[in-house]
Amino acid sequence: ILTEIGGADMAKQMGYAPPPSYAEEEPRADRLPTFVLALSQPLDFDWAPLMDLAQFDREGNWQAQPGPNGTGTLTGRGGTVRIEAHPDPIPRYMLENALARSFWFEGGQQALAGQTASLIVTCDLDTRAAPYEDVRETAKVMTLLLGLLTRTTGCLALLNNGIHTLLNPGTVQSQVGHLHKNQIPVMLWTWTA
Repeated sequence: ILTEIGGADMAKQMGYAPPPSYAEEEPRADRLPTFVLALSQPLDFDWAPLMDLAQFDREGNWQAQPGPNGTGTLTGRGGTVRIEAHPDPIPRYMLENALARSFWFEGGQQALAGQTASLIVTCDLDTRAAPYEDVRETAKVMTLLLGLLTRTTGCLALLNNGIHTLLNPGTVQSQVGHLHKNQIPVMLWTWTA
């Protein structure tokens, strides 16, 4: 109501921001989940490791288009992975929900106290229409991307918004190691109890 009457700036000043575009996401059969990085500062992301994804996925025809502060796109296998900066932190209610499901997350709310903004990672590949290999290889490229993003100074946590779980940056980076075995890390992509 505040947003409608006084505008988004007034709502923010009073501690009520409109929900982000990803707030109501639920698991979908036709899309890979949205990932959101909690940031304490804009990322100074090094795109160099992603500039030649042919060494990682020869048939994917991946193209990287870097942007400022960690933003940009990766296009390949019939889809586009978008990395977009968001000026607002992940809303507290979403973090509390994810923390309740993420018993492994180290530091709790204190680990997220310095959050000032977020980075949203989405993929538009239609996972029902695309061949299985395209879905698998896209998930592997996204896993690599998330590992690199969380390694960058200023990243506090990663929210898998499709399943509402949080991972510490170190945990995400350890999950990338599964790619060496040609596997997709289960903990990054699905909820594990």
